[in-house]
Amino acid sequence: MVRKINVKNSGTINVGESSFGIYSLSENGNVETTGSSVINVADKSDWYLQKGGTANVGGIINVANHTATDPNSEPVGIYGSSGVTVTDTTTNFNVGDKSYGVILANPGIGKTNVYSNSASSNITLGKESTFIYTEGASNVTNNATMTSGTNDKIIAIYGKDGANIVNNGMIDLSNGIGNQGILVTGASNAVNRGVIKVGKTDNSDPNNIVYGIGMATINGASISNDRDIYVSRTLKHRNVWR
Repeated sequence: MVRKINVKNSGTINVGESSFGIYSLSENGNVETTGSSVINVADKSDWYLQKGGTANVGGIINVANHTATDPNSEPVGIYGSSGVTVTDTTTNFNVGDKSYGVILANPGIGKTNVYSNSASSNITLGKESTFIYTEGASNVTNNATMTSGTNDKIIAIYGKDGANIVNNGMIDLSNGIGNQGILVTGASNAVNRGVIKVGKTDNSDPNNIVYGIGMATINGASISNDRDIYVSRTLKHRNVWR
């Protein structure tokens, strides 16, 4: 049996390559980073990995670009599993090229991961990055503003096999090409109640076209749009793709 362990950080944590910043197995413990925290995550590293329990995450998180060629070595800001509940109040969450902001993993586990963030949070996404990837049962609520600059081939939120996703915020990927706002697969569902903007399709390679898509569904998942989606700067209002 793992004891209840609480962790609090108010300073700067520099997570070196192939390392963990915080690793908690306490299923009823809490990890907290206050508003003065700065977390810098190098390639092939996770800042925070928790199995169960709660996390209250504030301050600034910077995730490096992924340049290593080792399989499954992308850096991650927050990695949670086994029924973790994450409340994200970061002021800035910066995700580098080919990296991940948040991964929630529950494949085959009868527990639900929960993630929500703040309307005052600002998230920046690098080329070919993903802010949230969730697999298995999860409830994900985005209230934040996500922007991509001119970066391409981004998936802002990707839910697989049991994800329930609600977007209340602004996902603005409009200045890049081949970007996707929300993608869900399997027994997953996504609802847009905010604004999603994506740019043009990347058809530079006719054999590998990467579409600009506001919301997409694969293999039986469902999506619905209650507000505004812009594709290549054209408003697609109250449309549903299935």
